Amino acid sequence: MKKFIVTPFAKPEEILAKQSVRDGEQRYTEAEIRDLVGAPSIEEEDECLCGKKIEDCDEAYVHITSGC
Repeated sequence: MKKFIVTPFAKPEEILAKQSVRDGEQRYTEAEIRDLVGAPSIEEEDECLCGKKIEDCDEAYVHITSGC
């Protein structure tokens, strides 16, 4: 039985990435793990719902929490 150590800072895809290494070889890519857990892609993570980059959108918080 495997035991998992989870910290409040660990993302599900990070935990899966660490567990997906067997015999020194990684079985899944980060993109595959993100897809498995339903996480957004790295590109989607940086994009606001309005289509702008999050750091360039002055209303990113409002857009993401309430919609555009």
